Amino acid sequence: MRNEAPSRTVVLAALAPSPDCTRVVELALSMARLLAQPEVHFVHVADTGWNSEPVPRSYLLAQAREFLESTVAYPADVEVHSRVVEGSPAKEILVVADELEAMFIVVGAHRRGLSQLVLGSVADKVVREARCPVVVARATTYPRGPAIEPACADCVEVRRSSSGDVQWCARHASRHVHGHTYSETPEPFAVGSSLLRP
Repeated sequence: MRNEAPSRTVVLAALAPSPDCTRVVELALSMARLLAQPEVHFVHVADTGWNSEPVPRSYLLAQAREFLESTVAYPADVEVHSRVVEGSPAKEILVVADELEAMFIVVGAHRRGLSQLVLGSVADKVVREARCPVVVARATTYPRGPAIEPACADCVEVRRSSSGDVQWCARHASRHVHGHTYSETPEPFAVGSSLLRP
């Protein structure tokens, strides 16, 4: 039986109001651009069951749609779909991924409480239970290291004029360790042992 090429490759991006949200959108679109016949499906799960206040369900769903419309990007080079679903976030993300036969799921790492040390509870459950690879989007901020001091102009000139035989100018020569090479010729194998007695 011949394997047919898939008619589409789906990236499912789960969006929630969090600091990682913009990164989820950017990452999903970037990944899609590397795939054949890509579709990006943005989904936001309206968790209508957790509110302790008597907020109308219709209001929560309207807020969810408004959030999705203001967050999703629709570039010309990628087919994009968006939808709001209702229920438990992790469970619904997994259901939608199975329904779409997603190749990848992109989620944010945001966590609501301190009990989840590495990932948020939604991202953690999606990573553990998804049937496809899950990419966790985080803000890419790296700490800046110390600036590298520029080379001393005098040292550069000394190296150039000595063809590399002298490394440091007079000012820096005392600050640097000068290496020495020591060599030792090992005794031949088994000399002095009872194996080679005359």
